[in-house]
Amino acid sequence: MTRLSMRELAERSGVNAQRLRQLVDLGILSPDAAGRFQPADIQRVRIIQALDRAGIAPAQIGQLIAAGAYSLDWAQVLFPDPTPQVATTFQQAAAELGLPRSLVAGLYAAWELARPEPEQPLRADDAELLRLAVLGYSAFGHDETVTLGIARQLGESLRRLAESQILLFRTRIQEPLAAASPSEQRVRADAITAAATPLLPALERTVLLLYRRHLEHYVIESIVLNIETSLEQAGLGQRRSARPPAIAFLDLTGYTSLTDERGDRAAADLAARLVELVSTVAHQYGGHPVKLLGDGVMFYFPDPAQAVLAGLVLVERIPGQGLPRARMGITADRSCSRTATTSAGPSTWRPGSPTTPAQARCWSAIRWRPRPTARMGCATSRSDRSPSKA
Repeated sequence: MTRLSMRELAERSGVNAQRLRQLVDLGILSPDAAGRFQPADIQRVRIIQALDRAGIAPAQIGQLIAAGAYSLDWAQVLFPDPTPQVATTFQQAAAELGLPRSLVAGLYAAWELARPEPEQPLRADDAELLRLAVLGYSAFGHDETVTLGIARQLGESLRRLAESQILLFRTRIQEPLAAASPSEQRVRADAITAAATPLLPALERTVLLLYRRHLEHYVIESIVLNIETSLEQAGLGQRRSARPPAIAFLDLTGYTSLTDERGDRAAADLAARLVELVSTVAHQYGGHPVKLLGDGVMFYFPDPAQAVLAGLVLVERIPGQGLPRARMGITADRSCSRTATTSAGPSTWRPGSPTTPAQARCWSAIRWRPRPTARMGCATSRSDRSPSKA
C-alpha cells in the first residue's frame, strides 16, 4: 500500500497542511515514523470536515479518541481506497467536455448529489461521471431530457439502495452496539470491522451481478417482442394477444394511528415486515413493487389477473403478520407500462381515487368484507378466500 506525504494528502483531501498538522496533534491522524499517511486518511479528513460543518469540532473528536470512547479505524474498512480530489475545477471540466450549462446543472440534481461550486476542484469520481454523461448525451442525439431521465433513474435507485443499507446497519448493528457496555462495545466493534472487510466488496459485486441478470431478462423479453413484430410484418406469424398490464396500490388501514401509539421503531418494524411480504407475494404472481411508501406499496403486474390473485393473497396474509388490515386497488390499461418505469404516475394514488379516465373505467378494489362483494368479476368473502376460486 503506497503511503502519502503530507502534501499529497492535502491535495487529495482538499485541505491545507496546517489543518492536517492540527489533526495529527489531536490524535485523529497517525502518520508513520517517516511522516507518511495511509490512503484511508483522505476519507478520515473528509469525515472530520463533515463533522466540523455539523458543529462537532475536531478537538471534541480528539478527546473521544484519547479517552478510548471512539475510533476512526472503520474508515480503513469502508474506504480502503478513497476517491481523491483532482486539480480540475467543476467549471473547467464542464467546458472541456462541451456539456451545456443546463445539462450539467440538471445532472447533479438527477444523480441526487451535491453540485460542486464552479471554482471548486472536483473529486475524481465527479470528473469520471461527467465524462460518462458525455457518452450518454451523444448516444441519445444530444437530447437533454432523455439524458437527465436516465441519470434520474440511476441516481434515485442507487441512492435508495445505499440509504437502505445504512438504515439496516444502524438498526441491526449500530443501535444494539450502542446499548452494550463499553467493554462489550469494543469487542463487538472489532468483530463488526473484521466481518465488514470482505463483506463490502462482496456487496458491490452482488449489485453488479444482479444488475446484469435483470438486464439480461429484459433484453431477452424485448428481443421476443421484436421478433414477434418482424414475423407478423413478414406474414409469417401472428402476434400473441396481449392483455394490458396493471398497476396496483396496497395500503394499510389505521397505520398512522398505530405508529403514533407504538412509536417510530415499531413503525420501522411494521414497514420491514410489509416489504418482505409484499415482495415475496408479488414475485410469486409475476409482478414487483415499484414504490414503497411506508404504509403502502405500488406494484406493477404484466397480467391483471395475476394482480388480482396477488391482492387476494396479500389482504389475507397481512393481518397474520401483526400488521393492520389492508386494502388493494388495481387498474389496467396500456399506460401502466410507462407508469412502472418512470417517476410519473399515481404516486399519491389511493383506493377510491383513480387518477385518469382509463383508471376510472378499470378500477377495482379488493377488500375482505362480512358479505360477498364483486368488482371486475372478482368475488371474495370471509367464508371463501381461495384465490383459485375467486
